[in-house]
Amino acid sequence: MPDRAYALKAFAVMAAATFPSRLFPFMIPKRWRESRRLRFIGENLPASAMFLLVVYCLKGTVFVAPPYGLPEVFSVAAVVVVHLWRRNGLLSIGSGTGLYVLLVRTGAIERLLAR
Repeated sequence: MPDRAYALKAFAVMAAATFPSRLFPFMIPKRWRESRRLRFIGENLPASAMFLLVVYCLKGTVFVAPPYGLPEVFSVAAVVVVHLWRRNGLLSIGSGTGLYVLLVRTGAIERLLAR
């Protein structure tokens, strides 16, 4: 367990890194905030970040050996379906995560493939 001084130093470093990143958007000149490029980034960055998260989550999936990535595929499909149905990011990600955990922990896909 780190001592108190170490924890305080770590907190100070995190605060020093976080505070400017939270302050920077308010320091952008108004003419920049109204630019087409910044508007484009604001509209497309959330989808790009989600795409990168999906790629990161699926990077170690083996599609050529049982269970052929089926738990991952079903979970991603569940996220998409629930998000299109309810338009709630927390609900869609939570349902996909729950389905994935259920499929992996119960071995349901493996048992279906063994038949």
